[in-house]
Amino acid sequence: YRLDKSYYPQYSGVNNTSQVYTHQLERHASEHTTYYWNLAAGRVTSIGQYLPAFIPIGNTGVAQAPVSSTALSSNYNTTTLTTSLGFEHKVSERDQVLGTATGGWVEQAEQNKNDVPGQARQVLRSEVAGLDLRYEHATGPHSKIGGELTNVYIRGLAPRGHDNYTALEGSYRRNLTSHLDLRVAAGPLFSTASGDQLVRTNTFSYAASANLEYNIAHSRMAFSYARVLQLAYLQTATTANQFGVVFDRELTPTIDLTVDARYVRADSSSAILKQSQFGLTGKIDKRIAPNVLLFVSASRSQQKIPSALGNNNSFDRDDVFGGITVLFGNPIYRRGVH
Repeated sequence: YRLDKSYYPQYSGVNNTSQVYTHQLERHASEHTTYYWNLAAGRVTSIGQYLPAFIPIGNTGVAQAPVSSTALSSNYNTTTLTTSLGFEHKVSERDQVLGTATGGWVEQAEQNKNDVPGQARQVLRSEVAGLDLRYEHATGPHSKIGGELTNVYIRGLAPRGHDNYTALEGSYRRNLTSHLDLRVAAGPLFSTASGDQLVRTNTFSYAASANLEYNIAHSRMAFSYARVLQLAYLQTATTANQFGVVFDRELTPTIDLTVDARYVRADSSSAILKQSQFGLTGKIDKRIAPNVLLFVSASRSQQKIPSALGNNNSFDRDDVFGGITVLFGNPIYRRGVH
């Protein structure tokens, strides 16, 4: 559980509180079968939180919508709830089956209602559900091939609408070295959408993802790409390309550096949906006691929407923060665990 409280002495109107709760539970039912239950929930204010919210489902997932101009002027709250139940079962020494059921809730709401006179408070609410079933076969000591079936359903509550996406992908995974792993997947994507402001439409596209991860003692770096589903305020969700980078390095036994970046660009022929979001956060933690950390973080947020639409929803924003983190209970800050 994490609680963040921010005070701005000269701008009390943007004082805010953010809360995040996560847990991961695993049960090893037998030597061949494992069950797990993950839960993540949070209510995060946009200030200082610049990575677009994302709910992963299989090789794809659901990304939050771009921020509207009214929400930007007064900051906005993103409320998410995601839970997943899954299993892993080894059929044989070379074969295994994995399955996951995911449910989620996403709400983006303008923080202050009356910041823009005569303009309604902007709110987006969606429910998300997904099923993912994967089969993997080891072709050798360092490689695997497989097939994956993923279904994602998005129910828009404000505005109302229904989206359903089904992807069938082939995958390949290989340990390039003892520290470097590669995974790629691709296949057809079929979708159907309907809503209050949209007639029922069927589309045929493609799904794809790629992950390259490097791990050594006290350091991790990962690059990722995925075709994802991006929510929208006045339209149904659209496919988008998401790129991510994660870097985590222990500089000294008491100092840790973390960098996380994400870029999402809508893949649509519609000028209204041709938009992009970029978020970058860097953080340095200094442990001064077993359960006390000092931190400094810098964040960059950028959103680009075609100016031909006549709106002011494009923006750039930078912030620098400093603070202290206290870990209650047993000290959990250890090498490789954060």
